[in-house]
Amino acid sequence: MKKFFLLPVLLLCTTICRAFPVVVSSPDKQLKLTLNESTDGQALISIDYQGKSLIGNSPNGFEFQDGYFGKHLRVGKKKASTIVDDYDMPIGKCSHVHSKSRQIAVTLTDKNGRQVEMYLRAFNDGVAYRYVIPQQKGMDRLAIRNEKMELNPVGNPVVKMMCLDGFQSSHEDVYTTARMDKWEDGKVADMPTLLCYDNGKYMAITEAFPAPEYVTAVV
Repeated sequence: MKKFFLLPVLLLCTTICRAFPVVVSSPDKQLKLTLNESTDGQALISIDYQGKSLIGNSPNGFEFQDGYFGKHLRVGKKKASTIVDDYDMPIGKCSHVHSKSRQIAVTLTDKNGRQVEMYLRAFNDGVAYRYVIPQQKGMDRLAIRNEKMELNPVGNPVVKMMCLDGFQSSHEDVYTTARMDKWEDGKVADMPTLLCYDNGKYMAITEAFPAPEYVTAVV
């Protein structure tokens, strides 16, 4: 199965307490974003829509200068909230946007005591997550060697993506369409990448707030 390795996405309030899994559902309960762990302790992300799995268990973590963060994590304080955003948009299909979502913020701690806050959010038409590394004792400086983020689509969807020669690109080319198992490993894809599932579901994968650079991923 091919995997998307990408830089993670996005974007707070009552306190909840329980360990894995951490689950947030959209207001209409059709979309579900789950943070879980494997039998060997690896943190995993998955996405379900209308009870069907679109993104299977996908490892997520960071390679810090002093070691990996993403295995044997302890789930600490959790906060759940409903967020409503209203704003005007100068371009697009509508001039005013009303957006409602649900979010869970959770503190993750590894065996070395390092802490990372994770925010999982579900809208009626999409999900997003982001990591925040808070100021903490013993971490005056921070070096991230690699972001080990994967998204593993379930099945063998049709993939529409713009292939690039590398991470330095004009980001201008045509989109190529092929089944996932036909794509060559190691391709660099521009974002968004579009997935068309056999059950009639569609998904776009991208990163929020990428400025000033464009977003790319390795397939």
